[in-house]
Amino acid sequence: MKTKSQWDSAVDIYNEGMGEDGDALNNALIYPVIIKLLGDFKNKSILDSGCGSGYFSAKLTVKAKEVTGTDFSESFIKLCKHKYITVSNLSFERQDVTEKMQFKDGSFDFVVSNMVLQYVKDLHMFAGDSLF
Repeated sequence: MKTKSQWDSAVDIYNEGMGEDGDALNNALIYPVIIKLLGDFKNKSILDSGCGSGYFSAKLTVKAKEVTGTDFSESFIKLCKHKYITVSNLSFERQDVTEKMQFKDGSFDFVVSNMVLQYVKDLHMFAGDSLF
């Protein structure tokens, strides 16, 4: 089974496990580190690439000017749009980190990709040649 179809079929299970605030691992270890790395992101635009069920994107909206969550799974994007319809500074769209994204250069102040890149076979599309 391909990764995309695995994620598409796991939307409900993943959403239930993460809930509105994420799981214990994310809350205790990952989220604090990302927040520290971001520094002051008040009034900044953030791209959450690989947003899954959207809980992390939603957390970022508390300080950020705007947050855009993307995921390669249309099922997750539909879930996010439904769950967070009332959050005015949060939007979601389908984008795949292995393909050229449809955003203009400089559209975001920060890009986060929480627990995503380990699933990507070729990081060149996501990061260009700067990492290699």
